[in-house]
Amino acid sequence: MRIALLSPYSWTYPGGVTRHIEALAAELAAAGHEPRILAPFDPDDARSRRLHRGARPQPRSVGEDFVSLGRTIGVPANGAVSNMAITPDPVFALRRELRRGRYDILHIHEPVVPFLSWDALTSAGELPLVGTFHTYSENLLTNGVAAIPLGGRRRLNRLHARIAVSEAAAWTARRFYGGRYRIVPETGNSFLSDEQVSKIAENYHYDEIAERVAKGPIRFNVVAQVADPSDTVDDATIHWPESREQVQLGTIELTEVVTDTPAQQKYIIFDPIPRCDGIEPSADPLLELRAAVYLLSGRRRRAATA
Repeated sequence: MRIALLSPYSWTYPGGVTRHIEALAAELAAAGHEPRILAPFDPDDARSRRLHRGARPQPRSVGEDFVSLGRTIGVPANGAVSNMAITPDPVFALRRELRRGRYDILHIHEPVVPFLSWDALTSAGELPLVGTFHTYSENLLTNGVAAIPLGGRRRLNRLHARIAVSEAAAWTARRFYGGRYRIVPETGNSFLSDEQVSKIAENYHYDEIAERVAKGPIRFNVVAQVADPSDTVDDATIHWPESREQVQLGTIELTEVVTDTPAQQKYIIFDPIPRCDGIEPSADPLLELRAAVYLLSGRRRRAATA
């Protein structure tokens, strides 16, 4: 099998990712595959030192199984300096290689890193894609911008398989690049039979929750179900298998019933679209339709008592 191993980082300013790729290439070759490393390569010259704050690249010999994608620039990121290709030329070199390389698989290391990894996710055509996540990060600004305004979540749906080199890296990928969210009662779910439903009072749900919260807090666990690349992410009516990984994000606690409930009900809208930083709605058209209907409902309720 002919496998392209893509690094967004300079091969001659090596770090953990490039060493990982080098070791992986050796293992794949030993198993009878044809790995080929695609990575930026900075020559030892004055321009490289200028682009990397005076740091000299390491002399590294490469063979026919290596494809240079051009130069990088040293960019402060995540508490270190990342030597990344951020100009158009390396992106064009990557596209040319993917067109003529006759690869069976493209393995993208650090698929959330601009710009080589980003472009590979959208320009590889029908080539099967594997993504390996290496980095742990809690930075809400950089990860939040990459995940939502810059479309990181949508691009990552192109991956056919996701790998993390550590639990910390897996946490980062889950935290910022998403899945489906659930709110699960801490005490579990219970259901009424048809006979019980036929006998309940008209205001059963309101009365029951008021009685229960008076006895103590009611807690709900907020859970994210992580999508597989094969899952449909733009149709909420299609269920994902229960075997999909689930990650608990936090807890919602109900402690009391508000005293002015009738007045508050006039302003409550059950908006299905998240209105908070870090969570992005899917492309399911039903969400916008429901949001519009709930907004109209709220306006009519408030107008009826104005």
